[in-house]
Amino acid sequence: MGATASVCKTFVPLAAGLLVLAVTLPGQSWAQGRAESESCQFSLAIPKTAIYPLIQRLRGDDDIDGNAANVDFVAFLHQPKWEKGQQPKGLRLDLDLKIREIDGDGSLYQGSRSYEVIDKWIIGGTSKQIESCLNGIFKKCVDVFASSARTEAQLMAQCTYASQWQIKDVINGLSPTNNKKWVEYRNENAKLIKSIECLADANGPDTGKIGCKVIDFRPNIRININFNQKAMLP
Repeated sequence: MGATASVCKTFVPLAAGLLVLAVTLPGQSWAQGRAESESCQFSLAIPKTAIYPLIQRLRGDDDIDGNAANVDFVAFLHQPKWEKGQQPKGLRLDLDLKIREIDGDGSLYQGSRSYEVIDKWIIGGTSKQIESCLNGIFKKCVDVFASSARTEAQLMAQCTYASQWQIKDVINGLSPTNNKKWVEYRNENAKLIKSIECLADANGPDTGKIGCKVIDFRPNIRININFNQKAMLP
């Protein structure tokens, strides 16, 4: 028997319907990557990564200088927007980190990484299966709302918007003063990220010496996307 699953839902508005995204943390097993017209289920096992060292300084001098710092981390798993005339893209994971000195001259460091979701991250399926399933949701939307759309352009815009989805995690931490040891930060409500381990100060100049060397994802991230054609907005 699986553990009790916790669920978080995000509603993406459409003029005549809703796309419901449910992210379920480890629990009972689900069908993986089913290519159905109204529903997509798949699981991801994202490997550990890092945003380290930070070499981009946006402002301030080159030294946190013993002050505490804000550690702000964002993980964004999403389907990139479709451009006119293009085929739907796969899934992408964008990571962004900022470390900002409190007091002093407010030195700010930034770093980011982006990944395409690849087959070896997907449990029991492939990226092509997921793309096919998301295309099925798009086509289902077109079938449902084609008769009520005023123009083809409006229909395509609505269903393109309805077919986009995203999950965003944010971890905001406050480092100790004179933070020259690695510190772990967590957000218990995060859907993707288990923890990050970061350094926010170093001896002497900090460029190339601070950042997050361990970004650890939750195991077996299960995703369920449903198209709900009965949900209506005013």
